[in-house]
Amino acid sequence: MDLGREEVEKHYSRGRILDSILTSLRETGKDSARLTPEDLAPVDEFHIRGREATVELAGRASLEPGSHALDVGCGLGGSARYLAAEHQCRVTGIDLTQEYVDVANALADLVGLSDRVKFEQANALEMPFDEATFDVVWTQHVQMNIADKTAFYR
Repeated sequence: MDLGREEVEKHYSRGRILDSILTSLRETGKDSARLTPEDLAPVDEFHIRGREATVELAGRASLEPGSHALDVGCGLGGSARYLAAEHQCRVTGIDLTQEYVDVANALADLVGLSDRVKFEQANALEMPFDEATFDVVWTQHVQMNIADKTAFYR
């Protein structure tokens, strides 16, 4: 059964995620004024196999510099930032959890990628985009939360 937006928000929102990430980064000696997407990889790619899976999947995708990718279920935006930084793509990420969207946008600003990535709250089954808006649709792990797989992949 699909979880509704409120249930997803309740399950995934923790409050103060950005503060926790910045504190952890400071504790490991990172300067928040000089962060790179790679600095964030250990904390913002919490799908199975983390950055390793993102790199592997990107190697199999037809990503061209300047292409526009949609990251469905972007979470904190790690994969989107990787695609933007390493493959020179423009990426729009969507997630049902507003806190994740807010943190993803803040982290994009911190690593200087806000000109190539943007994140917004949206439902994977009711996307607010016109057809043919994107060159690539990307998703990692979010489909586990969606019961209607046929509608999701359509």
